[in-house]
Amino acid sequence: MKKFQKNLKQFRKDNNLTQKRLGELAGCSESNISYLESGKSTPTFELIKTIYEIDPDIDLREFLFGEEE
Repeated sequence: MKKFQKNLKQFRKDNNLTQKRLGELAGCSESNISYLESGKSTPTFELIKTIYEIDPDIDLREFLFGEEE
């Protein structure tokens, strides 16, 4: 899921969100977002739902499972 880790961090930056704010929106902690970005955790449904709510045009399949460049 290296692509997801990279995409999550870029998504936050593109939407001017801190790890803390994204965590608040998704109902998880700032440290959980940090773990996700470093590959130490896997995303919850609530986080995926929050990402889609922030950007409904996002291709979630590519965001989650896309091939590493």
